[in-house]
Amino acid sequence: MLFSTSMELSSVLTSILVGVVIVCIVILLDRVINKWLISPLKSLKRGDIVQLKLISRIGIIFVLLVILMYIYGQHLAALTLLVLTVIISLIGLRPIIEEYFTGQVMRFIDEYRIGLGDYVEINGIKGYVVKMTCLGIVVRNSRNELAHIPLKLKSYL
Repeated sequence: MLFSTSMELSSVLTSILVGVVIVCIVILLDRVINKWLISPLKSLKRGDIVQLKLISRIGIIFVLLVILMYIYGQHLAALTLLVLTVIISLIGLRPIIEEYFTGQVMRFIDEYRIGLGDYVEINGIKGYVVKMTCLGIVVRNSRNELAHIPLKLKSYL
């Protein structure tokens, strides 16, 4: 006999049902995020959209794992997983966070303030600023080529 008691059979069936429900929730949330959050961002490059989709899928799966652990009484494991994920994310996102805050600080310091149309020379790149984002500036050089310069404070000192 495969299962010795009906209790084991019911727990296996419950686990299978929970797994199927989780897969359905992941698929549904993925479609909702793609339709409402990612599709309106048509101005992004294809690579950025692929990365956003991957990050959203990983986030959905992570949240569902934490919820499952919490439901099944694994409070300490869920908390540990949450803390580790936050730490790893901060380490991985450090360059982006650094560029963002450098850009915000540079907007308030007159010595480093850069505006559209300004002629700049940064790290050997000379040209006019044509676009500014929270992570960098785009410069058009004398050959009409565009160069993206990330906002790192050491580039400007």
